Amino acid sequence: MRINPYTTYQSGTGSTGDTREAKTELGKDEFLKILAAQFRGQNPLDPVKDTEFIAQMAQFSALEQLQNISAKLDVFEEDMVWNQYLAMLGKEIYALTTDDEFVEGVVTGITFKNGRFLFQINGTDDHDIAAIISVGVPVNREPEPVLPPEEAVPEVPAGETGDTEEQAGSPEGTGNQGETSPEAGLGEGDGSE
Repeated sequence: MRINPYTTYQSGTGSTGDTREAKTELGKDEFLKILAAQFRGQNPLDPVKDTEFIAQMAQFSALEQLQNISAKLDVFEEDMVWNQYLAMLGKEIYALTTDDEFVEGVVTGITFKNGRFLFQINGTDDHDIAAIISVGVPVNREPEPVLPPEEAVPEVPAGETGDTEEQAGSPEGTGNQGETSPEAGLGEGDGSE
């Protein structure tokens, strides 16, 4: 049996369809590989102090935390922009159209197309945020009055006051028989005139 010395051996460089792009930044894995190589390749007669490695690890840890904070700030910024634009719903705006004409109306909708926020004025036409000249509260709109909450008062059917027949026939009509007011009885022979 004859062995071909030129077999079709393929190394892992692009033959498996794995096309990786060259990295321009070092990541955590690359840093740890370099650090391990430094440990293995250091001069035994003049080793690098462990404090230098600890300092490098601390710097890398700080860098990683800053990257995490940056990513969270990006999300926060995106949320703030959305909230800012959502607050414009119902506001009156003046904008300049692509035909250099002024348009005014109330913001009735907000859309996000092709990486840009677009506003609908009075339910028609999308206008870019850059076209808006001013924003304000609609003039013709009055604030709605705030009504106090309804109290729980029992309803009395019409014609019924809760008086008995005797109370209903009293001359005062108050239904309070037997009670006298300070004015009652004056001038009826009590000696005061």
